[in-house]
Amino acid sequence: MIEQTIELKLFIAGDIGTAGATIRRYCKDIGLCVTLTPTEYIYSGGAEHGMIIGFINYPRFPDTLDGLTAKATNLGHILLSELGQWSFSLVGPKETLYYSVRDKNE
Repeated sequence: MIEQTIELKLFIAGDIGTAGATIRRYCKDIGLCVTLTPTEYIYSGGAEHGMIIGFINYPRFPDTLDGLTAKATNLGHILLSELGQWSFSLVGPKETLYYSVRDKNE
């Protein structure tokens, strides 16, 4: 099987164990396969643990860029709630999308 190459990465902070359980349910429910890689975010004034969730156009569950982006975005919003986070970033082939529940003036 061959499909168009699509790769997305979702970046979010929080507990990787909690995220893993949530991601397993999500993938099972919709037919999706992702990677889950621990990472550490270091920024001005602090640091925190988090993860990178990798999405590819896996031939077993083929999709379009728009479809895979929608699934990744939906999972990001679910994880915001489950992990008690304020934001996540989704890096795509041509653009990076930033989602935040904070007031833009903060």
